[in-house]
Amino acid sequence: MDRIEVCKQNYRTLFGGEALTGQGTDPEMMDILQKFIFGEIKALRIIKEEYTL
Repeated sequence: MDRIEVCKQNYRTLFGGEALTGQGTDPEMMDILQKFIFGEIKALRIIKEEYTL
C-alpha cells in the first residue's frame, strides 16, 4: 500500500471522513500535511494508538 492509501485509510479510521478532498482555504497544504501525518508518521507508529482514539 502506498503512502496515499495509508493516509486515506488512517484518516478514515480516526475521523470517519475522507482525506485529501482538495477543499479548504489551502487545499495543497492540507494534502501535504495529511499525507505526512496520517501516512508517514502514523505508519511509523510515532503516534501511539491510545493518543489517536
